[in-house]
Amino acid sequence: MRKLKLSSESLTGNRHIHISSLRREKFLMIKVRMIRPVRLQSVLSIIILRALVKHVVANFTLGASGTSFQCTDQGNLWCFGNASASPAGLMLTPIYRPNMTHVYYSPSAGMALSTTQIPLQKSESDPTRTSISFSTSFRFTIEPSYPNYRGDGMAFVMLSEGLQGFYGSSLGVFDTRGHQIARTLAIEFDTHENSDVGDENNNHVGVDVQDVNSTLARSAWDVSIDLAGSYSIYSWIDYNSSAQNLEVRISRDKAKPSLPFIVYALNLFDVFHPDELVYVGFSAANGICVCFNFYTVHDWNFSYVSDPESIIQVSPPILPASSPEPGGGGKVPVALIAGVSLGVVLLISILAIVELVLRQKKLNRPEGGDMPALSVDGMDLGVRRTLEYDF
Repeated sequence: MRKLKLSSESLTGNRHIHISSLRREKFLMIKVRMIRPVRLQSVLSIIILRALVKHVVANFTLGASGTSFQCTDQGNLWCFGNASASPAGLMLTPIYRPNMTHVYYSPSAGMALSTTQIPLQKSESDPTRTSISFSTSFRFTIEPSYPNYRGDGMAFVMLSEGLQGFYGSSLGVFDTRGHQIARTLAIEFDTHENSDVGDENNNHVGVDVQDVNSTLARSAWDVSIDLAGSYSIYSWIDYNSSAQNLEVRISRDKAKPSLPFIVYALNLFDVFHPDELVYVGFSAANGICVCFNFYTVHDWNFSYVSDPESIIQVSPPILPASSPEPGGGGKVPVALIAGVSLGVVLLISILAIVELVLRQKKLNRPEGGDMPALSVDGMDLGVRRTLEYDF
């Protein structure tokens, strides 16, 4: 159990809140103990905070636009095989160019998984057993050792177990025959045509479910992108549990394309068990060949939500947006401004009314009399209490 003591004047004036958190059946229990009587504003703040935590369950950003990649015991990644981290980013294969004693490079494979595991089921109390929605975005570079001699490729992976696969066409995810080692969902960025696993060319994006043979693939040439072009490529992967579809986008620009590159019908529970935690991360591989790639992930953002309707709002771009264009670029929608303003005015009005009522009660209170404790929905706020919230 980890204990965190917060002191926040914005929530409780000069009062303190002790927050104890523990994982119980993969859910978070938060106990809030009030040291002294609190105002109604404090209760409203806690309720708002609870609502926010309910919808946004996990969110992390690693790389140049966030916390640095760390492949250490106390770091944010578990790194296997040839994967390593440096100020330049996350390297999935050796960062050095090997000395060639003969025409072939040695095979290589690397995998890096976030130390934050992701629960798939939105709520154990949900009779429909609805899965979470998630969104991830990242920037990567694939650089061939020699022009036209491309390695096998890399993948964004979700795994039921933290097990690395084999080199070559297995992409560091699957076994030597291309089959799953753990329950697997992978989005591959394939840069080598392996006809034995059904590759259509040496430059495609595919959805792999439990097997290296993609269930759906599309050539990156369709959007004029060379995956092994030695330049930065941006990718966005969004899963909507309500619509049960997976969308993949790629671009050479950091602005997220409005149209998806791939749309794939998917029920996450057809791949994983509802009650398990999954690992998320990246893998890459090269075979026994002069065709050898260097794979670097520069930035990575991952977030998942329990409310599928808010998936787009919770997934920010992986890098700061460009400066607004003259003539209206980057404007905030008027409806958003109006909505926020109305909400603020309404909240201030409610608090003002409550304050007036409290002052009136204080004025009308007989001298020496005890003021009754304020209660909201039957909850007594005038005595020391322990409040428990299940998320």
